[in-house]
Amino acid sequence: MNAVIHRDYRLNRDIFIRIFDDRIEVESPGTFPGNITAENIVRAGSKARNPLVATNLREFPNAPNIDTGEGVKAMFAEMDEAKRYPPQYWQSTEAAVEHITLTLFNLERPTAWDEVSHWIDKNGPIGNSQLREIAKVDLAGASLMLREWVQQGLLVPLPDRGRKNAAYAKPATTQTPDLFANGEKDKLSEA
Repeated sequence: MNAVIHRDYRLNRDIFIRIFDDRIEVESPGTFPGNITAENIVRAGSKARNPLVATNLREFPNAPNIDTGEGVKAMFAEMDEAKRYPPQYWQSTEAAVEHITLTLFNLERPTAWDEVSHWIDKNGPIGNSQLREIAKVDLAGASLMLREWVQQGLLVPLPDRGRKNAAYAKPATTQTPDLFANGEKDKLSEA
């Protein structure tokens, strides 16, 4: 519905919807209106290219569109609730007909812990600022996550670090539990 409302009707081209096993792609003629970009689309608010189309559609008894400026926010919220990657937008100005492509991936996004674990494996200890960037949370949210992971034994704080300079690593690999904890191992080695 968003593509129908916001497409550039001056361009003689159809809207294309492609359905794949792992994603849906919507290609809509035109470029982003006003100051909207792929990076700020969720925060920029609405810039109606076709206000008459949007207004008339809202007048239907069962309106196919929701309030002004809510379409993109609703897509991001739905994908987040389903634990999927956020909608991906890109603008193609190099093509014969300029267009915007929206991709909705049907792939479960990794958990914050999965991303942090991967980051630590690749870069070493992690601090609050790196976690905020990875998990897109505020200072308090990152602190809470780190505290919970320490309590769960997933992370250990690095020693001799002040509170503002705190960093965390995965615990050192421990030895596998002794399967012969009751002394059976010694009996086998004596035999």
